Amino acid sequence: MAIHPLCQRCRRKPSYDLHHLAPRSVAPQLVLAEDNLVVLCRGCHNWVKDNPRAAYESGWLRKS
Repeated sequence: MAIHPLCQRCRRKPSYDLHHLAPRSVAPQLVLAEDNLVVLCRGCHNWVKDNPRAAYESGWLRKS
């Protein structure tokens, strides 16, 4: 979090949630891969979970 103190999506709020671009259920082998992790604020993390289609289209979710 020290590297990215602000949400990597909105870039306005503090980042507290670790987010897997390729979800753990889809790509468990990437669970600790640094290029699969971003930090998001709670609002953006909730947006990704609530809007999977838009999140895939915008790159906040990946197939693997």
